Amino acid sequence: MGTLQGNAIQWVATWVNPNPWSVLLEGVDPIPAGTEYTTTPDPVTCEGSITSSNLPVCEYNAGGNQIEFSALVPPNGQVVVTFYTNITDSGRSVFRNTADACWDSDGNGEIDQSLDSCESTPPARVITGGGPGPVPVPVPEPVPVPVMS
Repeated sequence: MGTLQGNAIQWVATWVNPNPWSVLLEGVDPIPAGTEYTTTPDPVTCEGSITSSNLPVCEYNAGGNQIEFSALVPPNGQVVVTFYTNITDSGRSVFRNTADACWDSDGNGEIDQSLDSCESTPPARVITGGGPGPVPVPVPEPVPVPVMS
């Protein structure tokens, strides 16, 4: 989901684990065209992850111009990735964003890159010029991480 806040857009991607066990998740969220990553008002965050010595990782990769995240999604829980961009293309009125992630589908502790274990969020869209205040943009439900077979 994207929300316009002045010249900034807050982007939020929610990844849901409907399983009764934890699921390792890794993903990327490219910075949308016509915007640039900003740490104002907050840097990128991953909320809801089980904390371990090396997780969660949620950071901006300047070389790839994308958010990269790794998290351990708790059983029957979710991880929410949030970041902000500033609008750099004032001639543009529509901004789109889609995040991609893959997960450990067989419980072996390694991310599975197969199509069965990767998913994209529904495209989020923000339209500028809606007047003052936050402008929420409705998108479909959060992306569930499938059950292991």
